Amino acid sequence: MAKRKLKIGTIIEFSFAGQILRGEIKAIKVDMGYSVRSEWYTVHHKDGTIYPLRIEDESINIIKPKHNK
Repeated sequence: MAKRKLKIGTIIEFSFAGQILRGEIKAIKVDMGYSVRSEWYTVHHKDGTIYPLRIEDESINIIKPKHNK
C-alpha cells in the first residue's frame, strides 16, 4: 500500500495496544539511522497521551482531514 501523506491537524483513528483510539496529528518526525529512514506521526489523544505512529501503519483511518484555507 502506498504511504499516505497526512497533514498536521488531521483527526485520525488508529489501533494502539489492541484498542481503537482517536487523536489529532501534532507533528511529523523523520529519524535517520545509518541507512534506515523512519517516519512517524505524533498523535495527541484527548486524555493528553501522546502516541507515536509509523506513517506506514495500516490501522490509521482519516476521520477529519485538515484543509488548507
